[in-house]
Formats: sequence, structure tokens, C-alpha cells
Amino acid sequence: MSDGSNLAEQIAEVRRLLEVGFTETKGQLALLLLRTETGEQRHAELADSVAMQFREMRAELDKHAERIADGEKERAAAAALVEWSKRKAVWISMGISIALAVLGWGLQYLGRS
Repeated sequence: MSDGSNLAEQIAEVRRLLEVGFTETKGQLALLLLRTETGEQRHAELADSVAMQFREMRAELDKHAERIADGEKERAAAAALVEWSKRKAVWISMGISIALAVLGWGLQYLGRS
């Protein structure tokens, strides 16, 4: 009978060890699952943050692009104004030269008379 009780004790010990092992394994798996969920949640938060920062940066870059385009338009307008002013100055100079030439010829004609 001692063999039967000894076998029962050994089976009970093995069963206890298995239960302890399974409990430890379940605990470790639960901890891993929690860490995975926490990591996934943190990843989602960071992904949202990066996406938001990307949208903000894109908006800033669009604003800068608009400012650059406006600056180029202003520079082109200023260049056109300078060109127009140069042409105007040439025509005014030519008009004054012609007027003085006509005045000079008129004075010469009056001086001969």
C-alpha cells in the first residue's frame, strides 16, 4: 500500500508543480499581453502625433510657398514698373530733346530775319 500512496503523493506533487507552472506561464503571458497592448496604444498615440505634426508642417510649407509666390509676383511687378519707368524716361528725354531742337530752330529762324 505504501507504493500506492507513494505514487499518489508523487502524482499530487507533479500535479501541483504543473499547476504552479501553468499559473506562472499564464501570469507571464498576461504581462506580455499587457505590455503588447500598452506598446500598441503608445504606437497609435505616436502615429497620431506624427500625422498631426506632418499636417501642421505641410500647412506651414504651403504658407511659405504662398509667400514665395507672392514675393515673386511683387518682384515681377516691380521689375515691370522699373521697365515702364525707363521707357517713360526715354520718351520724356526724347520729347524734351525734340522740343529744344524745335525751339533752337525757331530761334535761329527768328535770328536770321
